[in-house]
Amino acid sequence: MQLHRLASSLAALVLATSPALAGDLWVVDVTGGGDFTQLQAAIDHAADGDTVLIRGYYNVFESVGIQNKGISLVQEPPTTTSALNRIWVYDLAAQKQFYAAGIDAALILYDNAGHIVLESCRLHPSYDDPSVRNCADVVYYDCSLHGRYGGDDCNPYDYLDGGPSLKVSQGSKVALYHCTLEGGDGGTDHCGMGMDGCGGSGIVVRDESAVFEAGCTFSQGSPECWFFPDVDVEAGSTLTSSLAPASLFIGPTLAQEGSTVTLRVAGTPGEHVWLLTSTQGTRRFISPEVGILHQDSGPPLFLGTIPASGLLSANYTLPLLPPGSAAERFWCQALLSTPAAPSAPPAVGAERLYLSNAKGWVIQR
Repeated sequence: MQLHRLASSLAALVLATSPALAGDLWVVDVTGGGDFTQLQAAIDHAADGDTVLIRGYYNVFESVGIQNKGISLVQEPPTTTSALNRIWVYDLAAQKQFYAAGIDAALILYDNAGHIVLESCRLHPSYDDPSVRNCADVVYYDCSLHGRYGGDDCNPYDYLDGGPSLKVSQGSKVALYHCTLEGGDGGTDHCGMGMDGCGGSGIVVRDESAVFEAGCTFSQGSPECWFFPDVDVEAGSTLTSSLAPASLFIGPTLAQEGSTVTLRVAGTPGEHVWLLTSTQGTRRFISPEVGILHQDSGPPLFLGTIPASGLLSANYTLPLLPPGSAAERFWCQALLSTPAAPSAPPAVGAERLYLSNAKGWVIQR
């Protein structure tokens, strides 16, 4: 695509910011210091636009269902939720958005037409392989995914071979940024029969699904077998790797309204960096060279130029929340370009233009 045509395409995609839903903040604290002591109860109570904040170490081993809830589920830093079993997110309607950050659980996504972003999560198997089925728009950023271990005994839930760290199927569309995907190890001496299993694939893509990745690693579990490759993509499905230079956009997950936060963008020295923010997520694949625009954004904000170190740090003041809102979720992404001058709009006179990973943040009052 000619660069001026690309600039025109991006200009058409960057739309007016959509209004956010006024959101409530519900705190889950097993010690009784919040609104709820059980996560499922908080999720059932939450409405679209609300944030469920897990405070402290959540040591209740439970499975959680999240049906058609456009909410944010955030573990309060720096603690990691390490006792959740499984989380099912399903039936999310189009135009609704779900965000999870800092969660440690087995995660199953299915039949979701809305926008889903998973950030800094540790996703592991339970009895089911981690999977995305019939989902229109799922983003993983800075997540580690691990496949199921092949069993050593004859438990009916055990399998000889390890499982994939992620199975994408039924026409799903997934973007992976800076994630580690490692298949589960195979079992040893299964059922006492002296048979060892094979390690599972890093990722399996089926049923005309489409995966885009940037900065990810995929590896098979141990022992490696030729019929379980690191990346297993069925004919008719795709896994597209980014052809843009390596970039990384880092920012807070949870912050106070009106506070000044530090944003960090890794890129090529001399590139100019623009911030895109929005309350409305979307998915518009442009090209492997440019990436995916994950939001409907207002005008880009110039952050600065990548220094010789390759890492730009820039201060950004968060907006104030509207009356009646205790917390709101925003999507953000960096646009990197090499225009003739920093004052020029992105893509005007650019030699190169591309998008970073997408991430979310929750602003609380």
